[in-house]
Amino acid sequence: MSSGDLFTTKGTLLFPSTDWNAVASNSHLVQFYENDPYLLDSLSRWFDEGLSMNGACIFIGTEAHQRGLEDRLARSGVDLPMLQRHGRYACLDADDADETLSKFMVDDWPDEVLFKETIDRVVTGASCHGQVRAFGEMVALLWASGSRRAAIRLEEIWNAYLSSRRLSLCCAYPMNGFGAHQDASLFLKVCEQHSPVLPAESYSARLQPRPNAFVQ
Repeated sequence: MSSGDLFTTKGTLLFPSTDWNAVASNSHLVQFYENDPYLLDSLSRWFDEGLSMNGACIFIGTEAHQRGLEDRLARSGVDLPMLQRHGRYACLDADDADETLSKFMVDDWPDEVLFKETIDRVVTGASCHGQVRAFGEMVALLWASGSRRAAIRLEEIWNAYLSSRRLSLCCAYPMNGFGAHQDASLFLKVCEQHSPVLPAESYSARLQPRPNAFVQ
């Protein structure tokens, strides 16, 4: 099943066309992606913008993505050590999101009370700086491990949590996790938990207007 098959029905786009620049406060967006650099470039710009507005950013992801994100932010002039000292940039766990998951998964199912206890300790500290932007890959890790319904349940728990916080959350899923036709209905359930839904890069590129080759 291709990216285009998932994001369209009978040739019509299932979700309104948008981008990271249109993301409002307290959004729960999802970015589907095919290649890590595309995700990290988009995420670093989003974090950089939030930090430049004196907000705070939280990363809950894999170690490889953390390195890639922090390298991009540093190259754009962001002083991460200073922001960390002041509580405006935080990684929930020094290792990766698997460690965070282990703190609230009970019998392979997310426990809402334990989730809140785990997330609150970093979100509460960051919130004193104003609007918080967070990136999370825990749902993608559950999905990749085959725990599809647990991933959707965690998205639901995130939505309940976001309803009472000054927090915008970005989740991200690699498209190689949606190759089977039986994933289609669950894919739509993932999308239903988010607004906006951002298609993967190859499909997004098809939505861009093409320049007129005859214009001089």
